[in-house]
Amino acid sequence: MLTLDHGVDCELLNCDIASDDFDETLLSSDMSWYEEDEKSDMSITTDLNNTCMFDINDDSPGLWETLDGLNVNNLRLGGGYGALTVHLVSSKSRSLESLPKLETLSMNLSFYIDLPLPPYLKHLTVLYNTLSPSELRHLVNQLCAFTHSVECKLEFLCGNKIENNTITNIPPENYITVEQELQTLEHVEVKRFRIYDRTPQTDINYRAAWSVRDSIVDDGDHGDDIGKDEGWISHSSHSDIRKWHSECLNRISLQLRINGEQNN
Repeated sequence: MLTLDHGVDCELLNCDIASDDFDETLLSSDMSWYEEDEKSDMSITTDLNNTCMFDINDDSPGLWETLDGLNVNNLRLGGGYGALTVHLVSSKSRSLESLPKLETLSMNLSFYIDLPLPPYLKHLTVLYNTLSPSELRHLVNQLCAFTHSVECKLEFLCGNKIENNTITNIPPENYITVEQELQTLEHVEVKRFRIYDRTPQTDINYRAAWSVRDSIVDDGDHGDDIGKDEGWISHSSHSDIRKWHSECLNRISLQLRINGEQNN
């Protein structure tokens, strides 16, 4: 698809994305999600700018092998109904590391996973269903280690996803310490740190559900929130997911520029 002289949209329905080299040790400790004969749906879109977009219903052993060595500059990963839940973290990590030309990475993830960032990354955009302060700190520490310039946009609900698909809300003030730590770094520019409050009795998936409470740092631009892109908002009808979505009280929009040349 990437070798053609035009863009392509491909829909794969009820397919088994198999792997000859599948290693069950790559699975998370909870294997209840995985069924050997489980079928998946996915949408793959490519264009002339070496961009590839994957919308995937379910993680599967052979899925990430499809990315190995692709000649892509721009990769976008999301779930078929919103956020993608990644179980095979090690497999996905190896696939991302095999993309030496990848400069722009966009992901819509259910929760934080520790992934190695591609070495030549210039733009990172991630929407998380939940992200804790410690996970945010770990991610920005990865970004701060770059020795070239990187633009980063993050949006996330403030909380921890825990057992039985319930969420523990975390006060957004707990994330401010991470922003303060970033402000002390000469090679990091915090362009936005915006806190949103949830409007009571509203559906989390709609723009009207959120109002700006405070902006520690604000670029004044309200037109490029990731969460305003309907394609990035989870529309899953799964009752458990909807349950913990409905319990979330706050979200944060964070934008950074890492001036890595000053980090040499």
